[in-house]
Amino acid sequence: MKLEEYLKAIKECPDEMIDYTALSGMKFKNHKLTAEWGVYDNYSILLNANIKDVVRYLSESSKYFHQNNYPNNIGAPRFHYIPGTVIIPIHSRGGDWNEKHYSIQITLHPYQDKKIENISFTRAIAMVIDDIGQFILKENISACIPTSRGWKYLDEKDPSRIVVHEPVGPIVSEYLRIKNK
Repeated sequence: MKLEEYLKAIKECPDEMIDYTALSGMKFKNHKLTAEWGVYDNYSILLNANIKDVVRYLSESSKYFHQNNYPNNIGAPRFHYIPGTVIIPIHSRGGDWNEKHYSIQITLHPYQDKKIENISFTRAIAMVIDDIGQFILKENISACIPTSRGWKYLDEKDPSRIVVHEPVGPIVSEYLRIKNK
């Protein structure tokens, strides 16, 4: 699935609970963002990017606060979404998807003490996904979102609901030192 289509879908997805039956026959009730689009705790975004440049982007954004709980800045950089709810660690150990390696992993968690009033944690995570997705598009970053297919479709073998974004053209990003070819 194209990143642009996915971002539009999660923005337009209503905040409601839905009942559904998986291919296995099991019945579930989840938020529609979770059932259709996989938005939930441990949401993972894989990027082919330099971790220092992604950290710099988030640090310079007015939407994120860089908080590293580790002494001497050892460990994964960790950000808080300033409106609330979402914590965002960034790991330099990326992952593989469909025979392609990604250098970093961004994970979204709804564990911040400060919550966004009258916004579900799934909607708050969707807001961060949209923001990071816009960054990926603007900076032309190679990315994969393996959790994007939605829990309703986990039994299916069809990978078409997995978001994969490949850069277009030899654009040198404002934030990233990697040249996309």
